[in-house]
Amino acid sequence: MNYLSIFILTLISLSCKSENKNDELNSSPKSELQLKTMTKTAPSEKLTTLVFKGLDHGVASIEDGNGPLIPFVMIKTGEQMNMSRFMEETLEEGLAQAKKYIVELDEKPELAIIVYDGLITENGKKHDAILVNGYEKNDSKGYCFAQKYKPKKMLSPFKEIGNTVIVNQFESILEK
Repeated sequence: MNYLSIFILTLISLSCKSENKNDELNSSPKSELQLKTMTKTAPSEKLTTLVFKGLDHGVASIEDGNGPLIPFVMIKTGEQMNMSRFMEETLEEGLAQAKKYIVELDEKPELAIIVYDGLITENGKKHDAILVNGYEKNDSKGYCFAQKYKPKKMLSPFKEIGNTVIVNQFESILEK
């Protein structure tokens, strides 16, 4: 990924409602994003690369239309990468367990992402989106990325809509 790509990603910014100061989750079935101002800093190329790996896996997990995206975590230190899924009764509980898992790691990874299903509200219209919260060990900020999609229906295939966008930054859970 080159710097031009990262710059383009930062041109559109959203805010994760699920990343508020109280670290509470929405009560709606999917986390929701609202348009907001641009981020102040950009994530590293290493983190962005992991985010896109997570997005690719998230898309592959739901493009056949056989169910919701189960929240998952990818952590990377050096060349070692691990992935864990968090299947709970609700997607919100899965997301909460994924965050808790990262926070409670004895040894913090260099990079960590949480991938989950959500909604983006754009111009008053809601869109399905795969959301990725990304964290880097030496960055006090976390970043939320989103890729809008149209789910597979009877006669229409799964379709990604537009480009992946980066959302407003928030406090990193790797710093806690």
